[in-house]
Amino acid sequence: MGSNRCVNLNLAIPKLFYVRIFQRHGGHAAGENLKAIPTFATVPPFGGCLYNPNADALFRLSHGVLGVYLPFAVTGTAYLTIFVEIFRSRLVTGQKLTASMKRRVSIAQMLFAAFVWFCLTYLPQPILTASFKDVYLQHPVSYFLVRLALSFGASINPVSITYFG
Repeated sequence: MGSNRCVNLNLAIPKLFYVRIFQRHGGHAAGENLKAIPTFATVPPFGGCLYNPNADALFRLSHGVLGVYLPFAVTGTAYLTIFVEIFRSRLVTGQKLTASMKRRVSIAQMLFAAFVWFCLTYLPQPILTASFKDVYLQHPVSYFLVRLALSFGASINPVSITYFG
């Protein structure tokens, strides 16, 4: 639950950055009027909200870095640190695994598996929308596949926490 709060906070940072910095200066950045070009646009085939291909690239970059990749990096680093510390303490002691140590190892494995699953299900959309601006217009099926991956990520995560937690 704590990682969800961290991710939610990081998702709000680019919007705060946009509102506080760009609108305070009259909407001007690098000589462009950001208010004239919406940051998000409705995509015609399905009506989803995506980045406007004609919008300012600085917002897209800041949203991608602060809202997607930085939270993934922080979460992955924290989980990797936990994983390494548990296995290092096991190797240093050289003893047989006690019940509490077995529980810690299983929790570390669950955290690692949950993080990998989270990456596989949540990263396709930001990568596709940032790298290929018109992917949903050119390949409408990709929109549904990405949404399906997001649904799998959202549905499996609570099940795994309940079952293994």
